[in-house]
Amino acid sequence: MNSEHYHELLGSYRVSVSGTSTNQQLHSDCRRVRIQCTHSNVTFEVGVGAQTATDTSHFLCPKTGGLEMTIPPNSHIAFKTVAGGVILEDDDDEQNDGPAYVYISELIH
Repeated sequence: MNSEHYHELLGSYRVSVSGTSTNQQLHSDCRRVRIQCTHSNVTFEVGVGAQTATDTSHFLCPKTGGLEMTIPPNSHIAFKTVAGGVILEDDDDEQNDGPAYVYISELIH
């Protein structure tokens, strides 16, 4: 996705992810986010008001390098690990092995 018009960072979060859905409220001014996960495949839901991620929600994999998307004002985003918290190990770099997190960057014009 093209983010050339979104140069400023409004806020950022590191959310610990498990087999139970975790909801994160975003700034009301945020209109675009970039999300990236580590060490586990996750599912996510985005919408206005509190959200709940389920096994059939949108899918995000650490190897994709992240996802950028436009969101409505007053959004929340929820995450959960796939298959009850399976942690993927990166055998190439042991420093990257660890808990599952999702990094959220809130972008503004």
